[in-house]
Amino acid sequence: MFDAKTDDYPSRLPQERWLERHDPVVWQEWNEHAPLTRAQAQSFDRDGFLVLHDLFSPAEVVSL
Repeated sequence: MFDAKTDDYPSRLPQERWLERHDPVVWQEWNEHAPLTRAQAQSFDRDGFLVLHDLFSPAEVVSL
């Protein structure tokens, strides 16, 4: 049986609830050499996810 107070993965418990983020999403300051734009990094940090439109070409999507 898992205990919600000590379980490192409380999301596996049967009841659904909001969990505050304990770890950062972005682990370092943005710089011009980063693979993402500043806006993308800020969006990812704020939302916890990032949507990259047209990342793959149609031919790559077919292959995948």
